[in-house]
Amino acid sequence: MKQRADDAAVKRAEDFKAFEEGLDAEIKEAEDPSEERNTLVEEKPNKIKEWNENRDQEDAEAEENDPDKPDLAQMKQEAQDAITEQLQKDNDFLAEFCEQLREKKVKVIENLETDVSAEFVHIKLLEKLKEHIQYRPSLIEREQAQPLKEAEVPYYERSYTYKHSKFGLSSPITPYNPIKTKQSAVLYRERLYFLSNADEQRKFLLEPSKYVNREAFPNDVAIKPRVIVYGPPKSGKTALCQSIASQTGAVHLQMDEVIEDFMTRDSSFADELRETTKWRGRKFDEGDLIALLAKRVERVDCQQNGWVLEGFPLTRPQGEAMLKRSLHPSNVFSVNIPHEEVYKRSEPLKQEEFGCDRTILASRLRYLEEALPQTLYFFQRRYNNVTNIDGMKSRWFIQDVALQAIQANLQARMNFARDYHHGQSEKRPCLLQNMNIDRCYFKQSISQFSHFCPVSWKNEKKYINAC
Repeated sequence: MKQRADDAAVKRAEDFKAFEEGLDAEIKEAEDPSEERNTLVEEKPNKIKEWNENRDQEDAEAEENDPDKPDLAQMKQEAQDAITEQLQKDNDFLAEFCEQLREKKVKVIENLETDVSAEFVHIKLLEKLKEHIQYRPSLIEREQAQPLKEAEVPYYERSYTYKHSKFGLSSPITPYNPIKTKQSAVLYRERLYFLSNADEQRKFLLEPSKYVNREAFPNDVAIKPRVIVYGPPKSGKTALCQSIASQTGAVHLQMDEVIEDFMTRDSSFADELRETTKWRGRKFDEGDLIALLAKRVERVDCQQNGWVLEGFPLTRPQGEAMLKRSLHPSNVFSVNIPHEEVYKRSEPLKQEEFGCDRTILASRLRYLEEALPQTLYFFQRRYNNVTNIDGMKSRWFIQDVALQAIQANLQARMNFARDYHHGQSEKRPCLLQNMNIDRCYFKQSISQFSHFCPVSWKNEKKYINAC
């Protein structure tokens, strides 16, 4: 088709040249100067224009009547069919090639939009390859990590080939998590690792070597949550205790339930309590309450999982008596709400619950207002472990504040146990932040620099109080 157009253009150029030469010859034959010659010169552009118009019309009629004229619509359809066929072949080849790559476990990126700028496509490509590039160093190690179902774990534990890892039942990712479970176990290099949840299991399977090389914590050190929760009636302290117990696995303790449990037990201690209270009519003194609490905490569930004590001790002497029995809490939470909010929340229950009666409620609030600040001051002064929580916030906010404080304390205690263990040979310093330890022991172990920073004194010759 292009050749036909080129030939027609050459023919027209030759004809136009001949026509123009004829006009020039006619002008040359005229007399000079003459009126006829001037007329011919003036009419030449018009004749050329007229010739072009006539020639365009002739060419159009010849093109229309030409039997060899190509069919443009047919040519477009044929080209479209050829492109479609080639596209189908390419898609079939790519599908087969991608399947072969998947069989060889080669990453294949699909659904990458390319109808945008090349720069944006490059950004999207890097984003999709980020996970593959990041986890590429663990490609071989990843093949040796095998997720296990909870029912399969006992089989491997009974085997002489597979053993628990150096982390024991703790998760290598969050070893300070008090909840120990076997639901998300992984077998890696003939060792069993127990992750806290499915998300941690997925992270471990992607980069197993990253987590197994971490330093383990001493397994013979029992680090469990020991929590006391205070608050006025209807402040949400019971719900907070239940939430902490469900999230950490700790045992929720209430003194009335502890007393009732021991009063109904068949033991010499319970017989003595029944004799002094029911038969002789004597009330429980502080020693009896602390003894009951100590015996309850000594049970297996509290020793393995920790405990959450609600609303006790209420007085400073009771707190001091608890410390003498080594019942010192690692975290103390005080849920604070105004008295007006207490009355508002208890309004629907004032006729149903004895504790919500207005007279009884006012008496309880007065007692707490007098005794509770002294108790909180005692724990804060002794252990610096009191966290005040705004009870007017949502329950999720209250729960998050409490769990973050508990987690920080557990992590600090585990780090201290690890660093102290390795520090015997490496002389490693141990951080005391969030440890909530007895300040009396802390003051007895203070260094020669007292409360001043030794680094500032050594390097800058400045005395900076680090307290």
